Amino acid sequence: MLKQMFFALLFPALVLSLATFTQGATLEVGTATVDITPDKSVPLWGQWGLRISQGVNRPLTANVIALEAIEEQSTNAVIFVSADLLQIPDVLRNAVCEKVAIADATIDVDKIILSATHTHTAPAFDTAKLPTWDGLADYPEIVNFVSTRIADAIVHAWQNRQPNAEFAWAVDYAAVGFSRREVYRDGYSVMYGDPGRDDFDYFENVENHEIGTIFFRDGNKTTVAMIVNIACPSQVNENDVRIDADYWHYVRQNLHKKFGDDVVILGQCSAAGDVSPHYQYEKDSQTRACSLRGFEPGTTGEMQEIARKITIAVSSAWEVADKDWQANVPFQHESKICELPMRIVTEAEMQEAKGKVDMFDGELAANPNKTTAEIAYMSYDWFGSIVNRYNEQQTNPNPLYKTPIHVVRLGDLALCTNQFELFTDFGIWIKTHSPAVQTFLIQLAGPGTYLPTKRAVKGGSYSAVIGSNLVSPEGGDQLVRETVDMLREIWK
Repeated sequence: MLKQMFFALLFPALVLSLATFTQGATLEVGTATVDITPDKSVPLWGQWGLRISQGVNRPLTANVIALEAIEEQSTNAVIFVSADLLQIPDVLRNAVCEKVAIADATIDVDKIILSATHTHTAPAFDTAKLPTWDGLADYPEIVNFVSTRIADAIVHAWQNRQPNAEFAWAVDYAAVGFSRREVYRDGYSVMYGDPGRDDFDYFENVENHEIGTIFFRDGNKTTVAMIVNIACPSQVNENDVRIDADYWHYVRQNLHKKFGDDVVILGQCSAAGDVSPHYQYEKDSQTRACSLRGFEPGTTGEMQEIARKITIAVSSAWEVADKDWQANVPFQHESKICELPMRIVTEAEMQEAKGKVDMFDGELAANPNKTTAEIAYMSYDWFGSIVNRYNEQQTNPNPLYKTPIHVVRLGDLALCTNQFELFTDFGIWIKTHSPAVQTFLIQLAGPGTYLPTKRAVKGGSYSAVIGSNLVSPEGGDQLVRETVDMLREIWK
């Protein structure tokens, strides 16, 4: 079972954060960008095997937007942080918050929303059971390096807030994320299946092509930052052995050309646990289009094409948003801990996993060297965790998973977090039941295990099997209800 250390540190009790509601408050905004690219080889996170980085394709960054609303009798704040990482493990968030608290005691670390863009070519942090080797940065070193950089950026953004800030927002559309779970006529689903099969039936989930954008400017009417919210992880180049921020690198390049090099571009991944930036059919036509546009071949061209589409959507959103800058609006930030029902491991699932553990342990005993990283992962982190969960169920048959959610109201906008790779249908349900005019979902604001729908679990396959999930689909339903309830309470 995944560790949940930071709850003891940051959330000592299961209580709703009683954030003061400010209406018609003066906004302050601070921003920062920091390079978090390791300067030595590191283990990479995101695939079955443990890859070792061999150089850098495109650097990793963390981007920060700190907002504070000030009235005569109250203040309220939120600090958005987005990092080019796979997810935000507890060990990293703990380290960031500890460093921020030491550097500036005026910062309420409960107000920090730290999320990942989900690139598969960023450093691993919390895989202590896997082997490490000479010449590599070890896990504590990686955590210290990245957390120090992010904490420094948060403190800088907070301490350099500018008064009389304004924001503007709009939504446009671009086809970036595509369903990656194909369903066949026998009812079985496959992630990255083959829709060309004769028994292909349909794609399992809806696709959300919204590109939500919030722009921020200071008291001098200078645009200083933007949030770009997209329902798609940044994993075009997911199998490479070079560090890579993936398509967000080109998105930032394009938007800097349009809005200025000093504008902070903070990317957020909306609910997209069953979505991918990879085309599932007519791939050759996309390759042809990238070539005719003069983009580089392969995955680089795919990233450039995605960035082109996002840039067009953000530019279109700007045309609308620029007509309606706002400052004195309702502002509220609340957080709470949800206790979600975990997915129950059946005896059959445990027995199958135990057989795999025994097999992989035998392979490890016969091959105790660095080439066994994938075997170690399969044995301990994947199948071993299934066995451990089953054993824990014998004394706790109805286990609950504690997870934080944040809800922010900014005028007519809502921003809601979860820690999961949340399947798209859950995100759409929150959006359709939210009282806000526009609702942004921010997934991967924590350790990112998949949270599938009942339909996906019935279909099976990776991302919806027991080893992929800690929380049950019923837990996903509860997460949706509690998020919507918080939104409705704020909008009262």
